[in-house]
Amino acid sequence: MNRLAHVLVVIFSLSLLPTVHTSADVLPRLVTADGTYDGQPTMCLAADGTPWLSWVAYTSGGDTLMAASMQDSSWSAAQTVATGKRQIVRPTLCRAGKSLWAFWTESGEQSSARVMYAIHRRAGWSTPQALTAPGVPAQNQEVAADRKGNLYVVWQEFRDGQYDIMMRSYRKGEWQTAQAVTKDQHDDWDPAVVRSSDGKVWVAWSSFRDGDYDVYIRRMGRTPDREVRLSSRGEYDLHPWLAADRGGRVWVAWDSVRIPRHGESGQSTITGANLKKAKLQGRAPGGPWNARMRVVCLKGGSVQEIPGSTGALKPPKGYRLAHCGLPKIAVDATGRLWIAYRALTHPPKKGKKKRKPWNTPYWWEVFV
Repeated sequence: MNRLAHVLVVIFSLSLLPTVHTSADVLPRLVTADGTYDGQPTMCLAADGTPWLSWVAYTSGGDTLMAASMQDSSWSAAQTVATGKRQIVRPTLCRAGKSLWAFWTESGEQSSARVMYAIHRRAGWSTPQALTAPGVPAQNQEVAADRKGNLYVVWQEFRDGQYDIMMRSYRKGEWQTAQAVTKDQHDDWDPAVVRSSDGKVWVAWSSFRDGDYDVYIRRMGRTPDREVRLSSRGEYDLHPWLAADRGGRVWVAWDSVRIPRHGESGQSTITGANLKKAKLQGRAPGGPWNARMRVVCLKGGSVQEIPGSTGALKPPKGYRLAHCGLPKIAVDATGRLWIAYRALTHPPKKGKKKRKPWNTPYWWEVFV
């Protein structure tokens, strides 16, 4: 079977030496086996510093969650974490104390989606267990952990006709009762979670309310703080991501998009303009279409914008953010802020040399 017919997981290995590296020093290594379609890679470092990789391998019999580790400068044989006639999406690897955990969303022909997990021990991976309640659709999990081995897992759960955000903690070797992050009459999606340097757990999500999508955040605890809306009304605010620095600050990045006339057929216009549709007389609400990424910082109970961040986060010439840059944000040991995102590009117009990789009219590139 032609390897080019497969989606392959490729890991780039870079030795961190005090020398100047060129592109020739970064060599791809094939980790997955021939005969399967492989994708959705995720990585983390184990307690001893060993890199671990997990991915989903698809065959006609169903999905299999696989894992491998770097051993003596080469990747180990792939290990099976979960398999069967099921669909597996959005795997997540996480180190908590000395343990390595895998989480994923799983569904079958006769079962609704649920969040699953397994733990890696010396003997291998444990039998997969369900984290969420049976019969209640749950998906899109994210996880944060600390050095003491505590875990904080969030997901979106469908109850009473809409999605809410839930969180479940693993503390002192036991799973705690699931806690509602949101409990309202709105749809809440795409949760993100982080543990700040002062030990607090923060959860962000996107919520659809009154014809508009906005990003909210809440500090959790026995009695959670009130939720705080971070975004401006009148825009599509989606895909939040969180990071924490050593100074106790929490950073939030997300997509913010304005789309005139979006959803005018119902109550879903992001500007809420359709609520007064009779008065528009054909005018495009909300101004011109545009997309941007927003970054804010939470410190001492206040929300701070970063001056010039909107302009600085524009993609290079020839690329645009479209509707989903899916920004990911991280803070390194020196306090430097890193943001990775994707941007859309198209082949040049007629008369110019066209670039058509994979015979598609557009494609995505990743920038940092």
